[in-house]
Amino acid sequence: QLRGSEEIMGHFAMNYHYYVKRTLADYLNTIVLAIRTESLWEDLRNVDIFLGGTGHFKNFGLKVTHNSEEFIDRANLPTASKKYMCCLLQHEID
Repeated sequence: QLRGSEEIMGHFAMNYHYYVKRTLADYLNTIVLAIRTESLWEDLRNVDIFLGGTGHFKNFGLKVTHNSEEFIDRANLPTASKKYMCCLLQHEID
């Protein structure tokens, strides 16, 4: 857990290892299907087909970004801070 609390931030407060310990660790031979944000519709179609569906969705391609594409990073983090963040996120990146 990096920052925040489960009560306030829900699943965003926990990292990948938190969920692995509580799910996949007990089921090592289980197939995991993932939906990646950057490939949302392609992944949804593939998972739907894998599960026996048609891969067709009524709102296929709909994009809701809450204007995040207009976000301007003003943090101006020094290189040392970026390296520190990478160390904090190491288990997420692995």
